[in-house]
Amino acid sequence: LYDVSTVGDPQPGIPQIPSVGTFASGPGSSAGLWIDPASLAKLEPGRVLDEDPVLGARTLVAGAGRLPDGRAVVTITVEAAQQRIERLYDVALGRLLSATVTEPIPGTSLTRITRLDLVAAE
Repeated sequence: LYDVSTVGDPQPGIPQIPSVGTFASGPGSSAGLWIDPASLAKLEPGRVLDEDPVLGARTLVAGAGRLPDGRAVVTITVEAAQQRIERLYDVALGRLLSATVTEPIPGTSLTRITRLDLVAAE
């Protein structure tokens, strides 16, 4: 299970009220919820994994390191003109731990951030 929350840019005098929900996934799900651990272990920061000239998107390894609990992680980022998606993976399990989508709110100068965090796994 993943918790999903969405917030916009703060505005003076307007309280932020995030939209919150739960997302479940399993075999056959899309959105990069799992990547082969052996493949993740080989990734190095800065490596470009894909470039899509039609969509104007680029997928790259944004970082690799360890969480405070010692788990090895890799961040894979998709950069496009109107959206940025950052996905954090547990290298040992290949499991998506979190994802953050940042995109402009159409017709405004504001930004919307949607975050997905792993809260339970079986």
